[in-house]
Amino acid sequence: MMENVPVKSVKKALDLLNLLVLEDPGREGLALRDLARRLKFPTATAHNLLKTLCACGYAAQTGVGCYTVGPRCLEIGRFNHLLTETTASALRAQIEALGRKLNETVTFAVLADGRRLRLWSSVPGHLVRIDPDALETRKLFSVPTGRILAAYAASDDLERLLERYGLPTGSDWQQATTRAALNRALAEIRACGHEIIIRGELTAFAVPVLDTAGGLAGSLGCFSPTFRC
Repeated sequence: MMENVPVKSVKKALDLLNLLVLEDPGREGLALRDLARRLKFPTATAHNLLKTLCACGYAAQTGVGCYTVGPRCLEIGRFNHLLTETTASALRAQIEALGRKLNETVTFAVLADGRRLRLWSSVPGHLVRIDPDALETRKLFSVPTGRILAAYAASDDLERLLERYGLPTGSDWQQATTRAALNRALAEIRACGHEIIIRGELTAFAVPVLDTAGGLAGSLGCFSPTFRC
């Protein structure tokens, strides 16, 4: 089969990743020498491929010479779980039911590749309402769903968010324009369990959606014209 693969180095990297994903369910790490032996790679080749996977976030070191899956693999796993037919259908139904109950715009957003990604939304029948598409043009830290995602993100995910979006500006979040101030503000959100923003004609709040292990699954937000609040 190897002769039919155009780029053999990519095949080797994927074979390594396959072992990390499927042969280390406890995420304790697999030894470099064992990985090289099982795939019949020179140790130096396996080491260089693993270093590349680590640099790209698909693998991570658990100790000297031991490797497991990295944060990007875990993120893909969470994302795929959310998008299974059963889970997606149940989530959409809950969001639509909440939207009808509140009679305002409701959105569900997740972290995906270091950015906020809105998966689903429910829009009320009011003539004056908040357009969820218009919210996508706003900066991460200027909307409560973005702040919730940052507050509950794993440390690696938070760093990727900041690499993409940078620190909040004064117009985004006056109280969080330095890293130390941002850390304090995010800790306050976790302590409260929600975030509320009232800015001119827009009032919005958001809460985290956590998985059974307490990790971040996404952020649920409600957006309304201030005059109706």
